[in-house]
Amino acid sequence: MNSQVSWWVFGVMSAVLILNVEFSIVEGGGASEETKIHIVYLGEREHNDPELVTASHLRMLESLLGSKKDASESMVHSYRQGFSGFAAHLTDSQAKKIAEHPDVVQVSPNTFYEPQTTRVFDYLGLSPSSPKGLLHDAKMGEDVIIGILDSGVWPESPSFSDKGLGPIPKRWKGTCVDGVNFDSKKHCNNKLIGARYYMDGLFKKNKTDSGIIDTEYMSAREALPHGSYVASIAAGAFVPNVSDHGFGMGTARGGAPKARIAMYKGRVDVISISLGRSIPILSEIDVNNVFSYGAFHAISKGITVLMPAGNSGPDAYSVQNIAPWIITVAGTNLDRWFPTPLTLGNNVTLLARTPSVKPEFQAELIYVDSSKKITSEAKGKMVLCFITAESEETADDYLNQQMEVEAKGLIIAGRRSDMVIPTIKMSPSIKLTGPIVATKVADFSSRGPNSVSPYVLKPDIAAPAVSIMANGFAAESGTSLATPAVAGVVALLKAVHPDWSPAMLKSALITSAANPGLVYDADAEDYRRFMCASNYEEKYITTISEQKSLYKCPSPRPSMLDLNLPSITIPFLKEDVTLTRTVTNVGPVNSVYKLIVQPPMGVKISVTPNRLVFNSKVKKLSYQVTVSTTHKANSIYFFGSLTWTDGTHNVVIPLSIRTQMLKYFDQ
Repeated sequence: MNSQVSWWVFGVMSAVLILNVEFSIVEGGGASEETKIHIVYLGEREHNDPELVTASHLRMLESLLGSKKDASESMVHSYRQGFSGFAAHLTDSQAKKIAEHPDVVQVSPNTFYEPQTTRVFDYLGLSPSSPKGLLHDAKMGEDVIIGILDSGVWPESPSFSDKGLGPIPKRWKGTCVDGVNFDSKKHCNNKLIGARYYMDGLFKKNKTDSGIIDTEYMSAREALPHGSYVASIAAGAFVPNVSDHGFGMGTARGGAPKARIAMYKGRVDVISISLGRSIPILSEIDVNNVFSYGAFHAISKGITVLMPAGNSGPDAYSVQNIAPWIITVAGTNLDRWFPTPLTLGNNVTLLARTPSVKPEFQAELIYVDSSKKITSEAKGKMVLCFITAESEETADDYLNQQMEVEAKGLIIAGRRSDMVIPTIKMSPSIKLTGPIVATKVADFSSRGPNSVSPYVLKPDIAAPAVSIMANGFAAESGTSLATPAVAGVVALLKAVHPDWSPAMLKSALITSAANPGLVYDADAEDYRRFMCASNYEEKYITTISEQKSLYKCPSPRPSMLDLNLPSITIPFLKEDVTLTRTVTNVGPVNSVYKLIVQPPMGVKISVTPNRLVFNSKVKKLSYQVTVSTTHKANSIYFFGSLTWTDGTHNVVIPLSIRTQMLKYFDQ
């Protein structure tokens, strides 16, 4: 799931723009300048009439470019629903000039993003056969709308059948748009309720008669299989008797199988974005971090946003999408595996991770050093190679070379052994489930610590991401696939608790896997205070807040430790630190919670009070946590937990503490 496509995503209830940068030449003043697509963001709409919004955009461009004709030709798209803004072909100097306009909040160039790619929900305890539980209480997510920002959709998939669904929720204001091989009347229904595409800036010169541009349809139909996978995992309908060449046989379904799917924006309840960008990781307020900006706008309007941690693991500090208002999802394996038995000449059998559908065969095994290529001598043989950090060849390189020389097969190993046995037998894949397959974080899943905001623990949560059976019914892997799984669970929670904020939904997932009793809430103002604590400039906090007047931070600026997260992370502990958390009772009105602390090794945790009493008048309570270290030198991160329990609900938050005698920057 690593096909590179180009994206620009922005704003609450945002739209996917499949926009590769298109260059043209502007003549003037003796010098020529290239134009490229820029996004001009204007904040909140000043008109409810979309046509008036677009007209104001054209007037702004006309004042910049000098004529209505140039303004119309420059315009790529007008954003006029959740916010006001437009995409246009501009030179760098024009972009700089329009950024000085008093109504312009921000101007950003088009940016490239990549996709981060049956048993999942049974494994998570959401079985449709159970008469009780979240899936039952939520009516399988009926009438919740999940927005998917991705590569498009293959609407004929049975995952998008609307059989048994009622009418489209009246609050839905979106639409389905016709395009190449996409008939809105035929392909959209009461399940797939919205689908749009944005390609005005995508290599018009490469458009073919078929309406396909560089493997993309001029429609919401996807050419590269990613969006359909994501959508079906989040909210796919029940599809029986599916498998990947016989593996994983069963019924495929999404996390919220009766939720509605919108392949873009509209009035949605949850947004799942399985996209990311390569390292370096951008700060939350970086003008190029369009996901962070768009997600902030969404949560400000009560819409939960989920994004993948990324596929750059297992390296530390590789986690993406680190804004605290985003639910960042890591990937794990399942308790199921489809390994391929490899029997060596000495009858020792190893289990390869990748499934194979080939019949059993035996061949000579040869080894290719990581500094060399696979040559013609490998024809008809099995090739063993090792991928290390120093390897000159990648896995894709070896796969291409294997096919070119007609090698019988390829084994890619991650660790070298000096002994290579001269023959090997490969058998058809088998299925393993249960305790023998331990659940752990997938190797490819990006890891913390958070490289930008170390006081924010990331990723937030993990879900199955290895050999996931989804739309198309082939087993795929990637944190792209873990993200919609959690989005489906969020949709179920939203169906049961429609008045919960995005932070409350996130807290419920992290602290108790959905039945919380207590939640840690936060709103847009709390996140603005966090940005103040992070020493971000007020002008950038103003921009991300969609405000025309300058946002003023409190004086003195708050502590980064006091953002009301369902976790406590202290990366630079030296002297004693005291912080505050606030919990809201969402369980029985009259409740008493007692404290259980498991401190990290070498760390002392003191909590006041150690007992929380809720009643009809007391729904929120705060507690203070004092943290001190017994370490005498710098340490690694040590982990523990803090739990509030009423005997029924166990509300657990993680503790991650690192002692740093040398203080790198202020807490």
